[in-house]
Amino acid sequence: AVRGGKIKKGDKVLLTCFGGGLTWASLVIEW
Repeated sequence: AVRGGKIKKGDKVLLTCFGGGLTWASLVIEW
């Protein structure tokens, strides 16, 4: 996405991950 120009400096990006046993985590970063 960065190489394709879809994420630019200053954008907020949400990363979400799901695991076994209903485990999940999320992270919001400012690029």
